[in-house]
Amino acid sequence: SMTDFGNPLVIGKDMPVLAGVLYDEMIGFHNTPLASAIAVWLIVPALCIYALLNRLGGRKRFETTETSRAELPLPARARAALTGLTWSVIGFTAVIYGTIVVGSFVRLWGQDFTFTPHHYTSIDAVPGFVSEYVGVEAVWTSLSVALVAAPLGGVLAVIIAYLAERVRGIAGEAVSFTVMLPAILPGVVFGIGYIVAFNNPFGINELSLNGTHTILVLNILFGNIFVGVLAGRAMLRRLDASVDEAAEILGASLVQRFTRVTLPMMRRAALLGTLYVFVDGMCTFSAVVFLQGPDIDLASVAIFHTASVSYYGIACAMSVTILLIVFAVMGAMALVNRYGPVSLRDPAERPRAVPA
Repeated sequence: SMTDFGNPLVIGKDMPVLAGVLYDEMIGFHNTPLASAIAVWLIVPALCIYALLNRLGGRKRFETTETSRAELPLPARARAALTGLTWSVIGFTAVIYGTIVVGSFVRLWGQDFTFTPHHYTSIDAVPGFVSEYVGVEAVWTSLSVALVAAPLGGVLAVIIAYLAERVRGIAGEAVSFTVMLPAILPGVVFGIGYIVAFNNPFGINELSLNGTHTILVLNILFGNIFVGVLAGRAMLRRLDASVDEAAEILGASLVQRFTRVTLPMMRRAALLGTLYVFVDGMCTFSAVVFLQGPDIDLASVAIFHTASVSYYGIACAMSVTILLIVFAVMGAMALVNRYGPVSLRDPAERPRAVPA
């Protein structure tokens, strides 16, 4: 909520929010000092809420026993009310997605509902409309960026989780906390931070990354690897450390222990980290809107620009394309997780030799 300004700007045009003011100052007036100051004000409540919830959660301890019931007893009326509420939410969500699909195939939403497929290919379906976006080309730009960031994020998340859990120390905990910061702080803060940090790093203009694909990959990568790190650390805590110790006694180096022993057992964490980075790379908006260059069009930014001028056809077409791509990738990763190569499976799942 603190980082969202796309929705307020599109469907709540008279509702100023702090992130929206930051966007106007940075994009409209190039006022980097004021935008940075507003970003600091966004950090304060986010950190306060995080500290409060962490403190409250730290006081609670829960246990489950064999006598615990798997399902709470509910009166029939309460069960019916909760069931009705659940299906209402599901139905409302389905209507929203259905509207997006329908909107991508009509000529002009709200005025001309004639069927047309041109939103996926060109803007010629609406004579006189001028736009910099042609069909769903921006989706392929986002896809290329996400395909680079996702596998790097999955592997890096597992490495960080391994170092934090198996190589304990101040440095490991510091890295782990730094990785968690994007889960706490608003995304626009990192958008402004990347602009300031990579505009003229170390006073060397040749190292500037602003407006390039590289800075987009870095932002998406490091802004979302915390999910894979959390999953990896949780998985490592369930694995007996004696497996690592046995490999070390047998002469395996740290790299060999990680690649041959730990990584095969953590493939689910790696896949989860990869998937999360990919999905966010296709949909992220709050940070990349400040980082993309004039010759780069990401799908999320293109959807925002077309929707803000009430041309919903292309916005819906790009949204549907993103949904199809994400669902396809999710299905592919589910298959890899289930039927992946033997070398990537858990040791317990690998086929064993049976004596003749």
